[in-house]
Parts: sequence; structure tokens; C-alpha cells
Amino acid sequence: MSAFLLRITSFFIVLSFFFVGCQPTPKWKHYEGGIHLVLQVESKGNSTVDSENTARIAENIEKRVKQFGIKNIIIKVQGERQIVIQLPPCKNPDRVADLIGKSCFLEFKLVDEEHSVEEALKGNIPSGTEILYQKTLHPKTDQQIKIPYLIVDKTLMTGDALKDARVSFNQHNMPYIAISMNPAGARDFDQITAENVGRRLAIILDDNVYSAPVIRERISGGEAIIEGHFTLEEANDLAIILRTGSFPVQTEVIENRPLSRELWLGDN
Repeated sequence: MSAFLLRITSFFIVLSFFFVGCQPTPKWKHYEGGIHLVLQVESKGNSTVDSENTARIAENIEKRVKQFGIKNIIIKVQGERQIVIQLPPCKNPDRVADLIGKSCFLEFKLVDEEHSVEEALKGNIPSGTEILYQKTLHPKTDQQIKIPYLIVDKTLMTGDALKDARVSFNQHNMPYIAISMNPAGARDFDQITAENVGRRLAIILDDNVYSAPVIRERISGGEAIIEGHFTLEEANDLAIILRTGSFPVQTEVIENRPLSRELWLGDN
């Protein structure tokens, strides 16, 4: 056999080996053992469920996950109400799934101090109000207790007003969330505080009251804080959610299971 034919034969042997024995690993293999989540978008109050809000939620989810350094997330919107999220294997999958599933629908509402919360708890809830709770720890037993608030059922501001959210620490070295607002949010917050000096303003996340401070004076500049009995991890996760954008409407995780080949939505 001539040297030329030998070279051609060797080339085809190598090429054949590449295509038969050295094919690249199918994409699916990089996702095996990952997470499959389905979120359902829910309407609440004045919020509406539509394709635009659902698309915004999908974008926010991708931003959140990237904060953990996870790449190659698969997100598909199904209709107007559902979002499918698929992730490759990652550290702390439960924490990531929890981070994705939290809508963190942020609202600022006034506390109703004209009516009795005790009477409301008995079923005599005044029109235009609702009962929400603040979860806190008992100072002596460290057991969780729920403090009821009678809240005026009118949202004055939402998370759309936020520009940034960072973890800070108080004088007791306990973490809290420092938030700053965009120009429109700062103007609204200035007006809200100016019109309600002496009243309590509840800061509410997903129907949980995190704090309800008294408005001592008009607050300009668009700065506020969210306090709670946070661990540092909880505070960091909440800051990530608020910084990358709280959802414009609430969501509910209706499916959370290991990602299988049959469920996978990517290409081979």
C-alpha cells in the first residue's frame, strides 16, 4: 500500500473512531439529577395575571439563579400562568428551589389603628381591612410567636419601587435589609410618609408583616429598612430576591421533583 493510501486509511480510521467512540456527552447528562420546578402565577389584590407579568417573573428567576453561579438554566413559559424551571445538579438544591419559589411580593400598607385587632380576631373584621401576622421570636424562650396586625387593605407601594437591597447590621450585630428606591419610588415614599406622620406603616412580604414602624417624620431620599429575626443566610437570600426584582404578582410552586430524562425540555 502506498504511503498516500496509508495516510488516507489512517485518517478515516481516526475519523470513524471520533464519531463512533468519542461522541460528545449528550447535553441531558449534564442535567441528570437536577431540579424540575413548575411555578403557577396567582393574582392578588390589584395585581393581574398576564403574559407580560409572567415573562417578567421568568426573567427575575434567571437573575436570581445566576447570583448562585448556576449556569445553563432552562426556563419555559407555558401559557399565561405557568413557568417551568429546570436546573443541572447544584449545591444546596433545597435552598435554590426555595429562592426560586419565593415571590417576595413586597407591599407597603398602613396599619388600621382605629379599630380593635382583638375584635377583628373574633370575626368582626372592619370593611377594607385584613388580618396579617408578624412572625418573631419570644425573647426568653426563642419560640416563634405570631403577632396579629389589622392592616388597611390598600397597597400604597410595591416592590416595583426598589432600586437596590443590601444586607446591613444593627448595633446588636443582627442582619437587616437596607433598601433604596428608584426615583418614582422615592417620590411616592416621600408623599406617603408626609401624609401619614404618626401612623404605622407595615412592610409586608408575601402576606407576612416584617415590621410596622411608626412614621416619625417625612422621609425623603427613598431609603428604608426591613427588619426581622433573620439568619445571615436568610438575609442574604432575601436581599438577592429583592435586588434582582421581586415578582410583580404572587406565585406558588405546584411541582418540585428531581429532573428526569422524560421531563427534560432541552435539546439532546
